[in-house]
Amino acid sequence: MSLNIKPDNWKDKIPQVIMGYRTLEASASTGGPYMIAEIRNQYADMANGGGGGEIHREGSEYHHTIRDQYYPGLPDQYFREVCDLMAWPR
Repeated sequence: MSLNIKPDNWKDKIPQVIMGYRTLEASASTGGPYMIAEIRNQYADMANGGGGGEIHREGSEYHHTIRDQYYPGLPDQYFREVCDLMAWPR
């Protein structure tokens, strides 16, 4: 899901994010439940100020967090709101 979410537009993008994650939840044949479980854990961590886990590149010393790579500059509030609207624990 590429929505170009930025620090200045995240509030406007939340409805699209929720729709995308609801669709993914319903797509059991494409691995949706597994992916949603991983995303849910990442969002819960980021809702509490964490990085959502590290990104590991095999054979590389590349060390970034999910948050650094995919959600730069987004506030904890973004992740809290998505968790709340999806009824995910945080």
